[in-house]
Amino acid sequence: MRTLLLTLCVIVAGCADTSESNQETPSVRTTAEAPDADTVDGGDSSDDSDSVSKTYAGLTFSIPEGWQDSPPKFAGIIAGELKIPEAGDSVSVTLSRAGGAIDDNLGRWRGQFNPQSRDEIMDNVTVAGVAGKRIDLQGDFHPGFGRTADGEWRMIGVVAPLGQENYFIKLTGPVDEVSAVKDEFDRFVRSAVQK
Repeated sequence: MRTLLLTLCVIVAGCADTSESNQETPSVRTTAEAPDADTVDGGDSSDDSDSVSKTYAGLTFSIPEGWQDSPPKFAGIIAGELKIPEAGDSVSVTLSRAGGAIDDNLGRWRGQFNPQSRDEIMDNVTVAGVAGKRIDLQGDFHPGFGRTADGEWRMIGVVAPLGQENYFIKLTGPVDEVSAVKDEFDRFVRSAVQK
């Protein structure tokens, strides 16, 4: 029996492919290269004739001047991320799609602010012709994914059901910096059109 096992091990080891593979490792596409992240000159925004439009996960937005497309920190979860340098290094807008109940997702966002330094503000909003919800939270921010709390921050989060999934648009950053670009963010959200 021992000889049989030894012979079997030698045969299996001899059949293993030890040569280097000639296959290329697939490259990871950045947001700009992804098929659902097309850039088109000339946006829909009447506020800025020099704006650029960009599509993230099926919605096209008019990108305000000065906002910069940035590789998402969590590619595969986040479809797109924009930085707003004039507001501050920590301010960002993220765009994503996912399933789940809207109220469950709003609850998750509430849980990221513990404690909240003021009452949340909740209202209705329209995203690409679809009724959605906007939540405005402020307090000690705990972003998740093993990251530490960032102190007194503000998040304006928008969620709208689009097809079988929800579409999420979040503006996050320190309170004063987010407050400075809130109106611009609202125009950005209103500029969304379905591709």
